[in-house]
Amino acid sequence: MRRSVSLASLVALVWLALPAPAAAQSAIAGAAKDTSGAVLPGVTVEASSPVLIEKSRAVVTDAQGQYKIVDLRPGTYVVTFTLPGFATVKREDVELTADFTAAVNVEMKVGAVEETVTVSGASPVVDVQTTQRRDVLTRDVLDVLPTGRNYQTLASTLPGVHMGRFDVAGSTAMQQGSVMTNGSLGGDMALLVDGMNIQSSLSSGSTPAVYHNDDAYQEYVFQVSGGTAESQSGGVVINMIPKEGGNTVKGDGVALYTNGKFQSRNVSADQRTHGVTVPPELDRTRDYAGSLGFPIRKDRVWWFSSVRVWGYDNFAPNAVYPDGSRAVDDNLIQAYTNRATVQITPKNKFTAMYDKLPKYRGHRNIENGLTDPKATVVQRTPLAYDTQAKWTSTPTSRVLLEAGYSEQYYNYTLHYQPDVKTPARNLPYGDISMLELVNPANRLRNAAQMDFQDWFPSYNLAGSASYITGSHAIKTGVQYQWGWIKHWRDSNGDMVQRYRNGAPDSVIRWNFPIPEAESDLDRSVGIYAQDSWTIKRLTLNPGLRYEILQGSVPAQSAPAGRFVPARSFAAIPNLPNWKNWAPRIGAAYDLLGNGKTAIKFAVGRYMQQEATGFADKYNPLVQGSDIVTWSDLNQDDIAEDNELGAANNATLGVRRNINPDPGLERPYQILYNLGVQHELFPGVSVSANSYRREYHHMVFTTNLDVPLHVYTRIDIPDPRGNGATVPVYNLDRTYQGRVNQLDTTSPNNKRTYNGYDVLVNGRGHGGATLSGGINIGHTVSILCDVEDPNALRFCDQTR
Repeated sequence: MRRSVSLASLVALVWLALPAPAAAQSAIAGAAKDTSGAVLPGVTVEASSPVLIEKSRAVVTDAQGQYKIVDLRPGTYVVTFTLPGFATVKREDVELTADFTAAVNVEMKVGAVEETVTVSGASPVVDVQTTQRRDVLTRDVLDVLPTGRNYQTLASTLPGVHMGRFDVAGSTAMQQGSVMTNGSLGGDMALLVDGMNIQSSLSSGSTPAVYHNDDAYQEYVFQVSGGTAESQSGGVVINMIPKEGGNTVKGDGVALYTNGKFQSRNVSADQRTHGVTVPPELDRTRDYAGSLGFPIRKDRVWWFSSVRVWGYDNFAPNAVYPDGSRAVDDNLIQAYTNRATVQITPKNKFTAMYDKLPKYRGHRNIENGLTDPKATVVQRTPLAYDTQAKWTSTPTSRVLLEAGYSEQYYNYTLHYQPDVKTPARNLPYGDISMLELVNPANRLRNAAQMDFQDWFPSYNLAGSASYITGSHAIKTGVQYQWGWIKHWRDSNGDMVQRYRNGAPDSVIRWNFPIPEAESDLDRSVGIYAQDSWTIKRLTLNPGLRYEILQGSVPAQSAPAGRFVPARSFAAIPNLPNWKNWAPRIGAAYDLLGNGKTAIKFAVGRYMQQEATGFADKYNPLVQGSDIVTWSDLNQDDIAEDNELGAANNATLGVRRNINPDPGLERPYQILYNLGVQHELFPGVSVSANSYRREYHHMVFTTNLDVPLHVYTRIDIPDPRGNGATVPVYNLDRTYQGRVNQLDTTSPNNKRTYNGYDVLVNGRGHGGATLSGGINIGHTVSILCDVEDPNALRFCDQTR
């Protein structure tokens, strides 16, 4: 059983003067009544704000006196209610954050339309119509938080949300990590810009690949539960809301710099006994950014540009250059962001963005303290960018149409250091990668394990149509993604030499060269319908999603290498070919009818997120290896063919050693959340929530050529000296080297998470923000369908 407790809080007080905020699916909704409490149909409700390029948006209340204005940008609004025979009511200073539905209800009295009643008060902080649990970090908060100014370090400030690596103020943010919550996996994360997918096609599709320009975004929205049918992922969904410019010229800039003089050392004597001779330490960090937003034509064309250059350089632990100076993990990331917003007609809007995002890392892998500088790789990105275009139309006050295209392209190399001798497949091999297994453990020297290049684009089309009345809103849409990944691999001698206390021990044999191994995401389709129906105090949010996931591997070939023959492989279709339904249902109840207390419940099925990773796993040409023994017979410290032992993977490079079961089901999760949110006093709310996550159709791997009965059980004394024995299973030697693995759906393996949190959120005058809470949860796994019986020990965490 694994238990986790996280506690996060922040208090911020800042003044903000930045370019105008940008798009997000926010709304203002409520009801209009007369002084007797009777509903008022036909009231014109107008929301106006300088953040809207069209200045205002208007709807009319329905027969139940209800209204909803959707597709609003984050910002401060004035909401005006007019009806002949009644005095006009104006509600000022309604602050709207991203992906939030603000409840604004009014009571109108009989009078002349020219008579205006102005109402002021704190902005709503309880969303009584949606079931999502989400956290919003606005620009004023982003600017004062001591983080690495990226989505993963920002996420670590939120209760119940954590990143996949340890970080202090961006110290490890030069390499990306995942963001997880409430028992989710790293592969469940989804990243959006302006509500559109902007992730790569790498592996599960959860990796953003590029490093985004924090200064180009107005708000970050972290959705952690209660996702609608529009969302594919059951993990953390991060929506970055871009800046767009405005009707006035506005700009801002950031300049941050520090070095190791402000850092102390805290290496203990115990750490030194474990081999920490040179601790990690900051060399320098710098972050320079400038942004400018301005109108090309007022109320018609806005432009926004931002440039950011940043890097966090650490002195690497236990690493020095040949001249004796300390080795540095040196980094440089750049971002060049441009966005145009065009109001084509009063009812049609178009936005476009291009974001070029190069990266350089001079000594990747040196940060672990186990790699000599010469054995690191130089990371470069010949081409890396995000681009996006989006059209929005409101042909009537009840219809919203949206269509968009987004693309991410990422091409990166991990090449040998310049002082590594030229690669060769025959003697002499050049500088060979050397790995010490024991003293010091896992220390890599002389050369990196391989020379490497990957490139992978991701293309996305999305369209939707919404019909909105005051009490009812339905949205239907389609999302279509495709892409591919290509791999290039080579290595000096096609091997890594391994040592045990300095003596030759074994060799990792690679199936190189790989000139180009391609795996395709043919299509990932999501077709959805999401309803929202308000019946008095109750809002129901049923949704249904249909998903198609199809991948393949094209016909491929590669020349012979040192350990593999020339290879040709036929195309492999349907890797996978899944079609699944994913229903969702949620309900929110306005307990007191005043928009200040909401009870929320949601349950939904979320299919496992996937991109090129499934096809890549079964691609026969992708990177593969085998470990064999090595006896250095001529003592020349070069592993020659006659010095290597028998193969443990007899079919390396010859065929696919792992295949999917034809009946393999797509894994999925069932998510439940139940909570209550209450406004304690104006601007401040408290909420309590419970969560449950169940994993179904989990995949397990079995080796068809090595059944479990060929293992022999041996009981050995428990090394803890308690008099008990521990079962150990030995493989029959005649089965060594046989690999024919099959991935299949386990009928028994499962994982369940249960968690709880209590949260406090508040907004005050002058930009003060309060956010904090506590989250407690535990995961229990039963993983007793195994390939190797040695994995049966502790496989059932319920015992």
